[in-house]
Amino acid sequence: MDLLLWRHAHAHAAQEGQSDLDRALSPKGHRQAQRMAAWLRRRLPDDTLVCSSPARRAIETVEALERDYQRQPVMDPQGRARVVLDFLQWPPTPRQQALAPTLLLVSHQPLLGDMLGLLLGLGQSQGSLIIRKGDVWWLRCEPDKRHRIIVRQVTSVDLL
Repeated sequence: MDLLLWRHAHAHAAQEGQSDLDRALSPKGHRQAQRMAAWLRRRLPDDTLVCSSPARRAIETVEALERDYQRQPVMDPQGRARVVLDFLQWPPTPRQQALAPTLLLVSHQPLLGDMLGLLLGLGQSQGSLIIRKGDVWWLRCEPDKRHRIIVRQVTSVDLL
């Protein structure tokens, strides 16, 4: 059972009076999203469940993947790591199935970094781990008695 954490690509700074949710990707961000999406398309299983924050920059990032996705308000920039993990039922317990064999989440810092910290046993302290804009962390939950979390791959959009 895999979980991929994809931080949205580079976005424009908020204009005066603009909602944080309305920030769009910059030209650099569009290029980053396209590069990472091409890499993901070659690797993601067909039955991957793709979920995105409702923020415009996350939606523009995930749309580069050219797959169906669900907008999940719980994953907005103010989202809480434990709430999102509980909602997604990840990692699944021995008696519980995950929502899908593979989950891909497109969201924000510090939410993704906090989720990563919890999953790796480092606790949740805001900003404890940083996922850079456009990058993907690929985790696997081994279905043994301990449900170990393994970092399968970390992919930097700058290296693609």
